[in-house]
Amino acid sequence: MDSTHDLNRFLLSVGHYKALKDTWTKSAGNVKRSFEEVRFLILQKRILQSRFDSLQIKLIDTKDELTSKQHNQRRLLRDQELFIGTVVSFSKRVEEARIARAKSADDIRVLTRALEVRQLLGELGQQKTALAAGVGLLLSSILSFLIEYVRKAKARRSEAGS
Repeated sequence: MDSTHDLNRFLLSVGHYKALKDTWTKSAGNVKRSFEEVRFLILQKRILQSRFDSLQIKLIDTKDELTSKQHNQRRLLRDQELFIGTVVSFSKRVEEARIARAKSADDIRVLTRALEVRQLLGELGQQKTALAAGVGLLLSSILSFLIEYVRKAKARRSEAGS
């Protein structure tokens, strides 16, 4: 009976040993999987950090470009105002020169009766002239930028195709 009892205890301890071994093997597999997940997460963190750093650099570059463009816009607006003032001044001088030439003509013949002269309001006419000059300048600037963009795009396409 002692040998049967010892055999049962031995089989019970062997069964207990196998259960512990299976549990330990599963735990070791879980630990190994956890280490692999941690390595993967560290790699992902490095990738995301590098993307974040490159986006920060792009943000700084974009801010610098914005500042430059705003400065350029203010300069263009000052130039536009100066141009409008110059156009108004030249318009006045041209009109004065035309009137002076007409007054200095000795041989004046009236071919038709004078029509009623309609005068635009002084400021309104000047405003329209200044506005037209400004719009012309703006449109010509936009057109020149568009032409330059098309040229560069064609050059990029030809470089990419080569």
